[in-house]
Amino acid sequence: MSSIELNSQNVTFATGIDNRLENNTELEQQNDHFRDALKTWAVQHNITHQALRGLLKLLKLEYKDVHLPLDPRTLLETPQATGKLCIDMAGGKYWHHGLKACLDQWFANVDESISISLNINVDGLPIYKSSKYQLWPILCNVHEMPQLKPLPVGIFLGKSKPSSVNEFLTPFVDELLPILEKGCIINYRTINIRVRCLICDSPARAFVKGVVNFNGKNGCLKCTIHGEYSYVSRTVVFPSLRCPLRIDEKFRQKKYGQHHTNQISPLLRIPKLDMIQDFVVADSLHLLDLGLMKRLLIGWRDGNFGFMGKLSALQIQQLSNVIVKVKLPKEFHRKTRSMDCTSDKETTAWSK
Repeated sequence: MSSIELNSQNVTFATGIDNRLENNTELEQQNDHFRDALKTWAVQHNITHQALRGLLKLLKLEYKDVHLPLDPRTLLETPQATGKLCIDMAGGKYWHHGLKACLDQWFANVDESISISLNINVDGLPIYKSSKYQLWPILCNVHEMPQLKPLPVGIFLGKSKPSSVNEFLTPFVDELLPILEKGCIINYRTINIRVRCLICDSPARAFVKGVVNFNGKNGCLKCTIHGEYSYVSRTVVFPSLRCPLRIDEKFRQKKYGQHHTNQISPLLRIPKLDMIQDFVVADSLHLLDLGLMKRLLIGWRDGNFGFMGKLSALQIQQLSNVIVKVKLPKEFHRKTRSMDCTSDKETTAWSK
């Protein structure tokens, strides 16, 4: 056999190998794309593990060239030993996701250095109707980019709020301080951040600041007025409108006496955070939805405003019929309820 024929066979053999390698690479890319698409579909539509396991078995039988796992936990990349990620803290369990992890998720494709402002939210919410367990998440979002979804920095689980604000917020503040000072490097780009404000409802706001509750005699967050108990309204009232305003410097020095509690908030360690001005105080949830609107509905129904302010049974029924027919936007997950349900804390009912 001549050398020319041998060379020709070698070229043909090498070309065949290259074609098979290209086909295999292309097939692997298609498999990876299909696997990622299936994973995304299962998460977006809340497909149960049982249903997903059955689908994987069916795909494995019908499409032998598609490389898929049989266990849905492998497909979804469910982390193992999740209990090791939680630590005992302040009467419950705490899971710290991390601010850096949030920034990595938001700016995975960033191509230039930017400066952003963070809104921080802390709140408590019950998770079961028949249990005292509740979650206290620390959430953040980017003020300049409202299209980015808020992400959790950490979550506390317990039968009540954390017993120590210092333990609860220390992991978050410890991670935040160096990022505030040096920024965060992602894709060789620097993300400079600052804390714009903290958004909490009234009980959570008093807790994270380490001050008395909003209904205490020294509970005003903006000025130094001393409240008085009213036996008429059976609430603490503030009789004056003109009192010296609280300032950040004196607050940090704990010069406001009974306004402070014995808990020291780690938020005091954050530079350039104004402990007075950078806390949003007028939340519509408690002032309007669970406050004014709820009180008006109950007063009209039960006659708390006197005989002339009480609705008749027919009027209550007519008003209830109108309320339950209201069609809310899809963002509201709860439907409006009739006036005989106004003793329940369903915020949507009061606000709409």
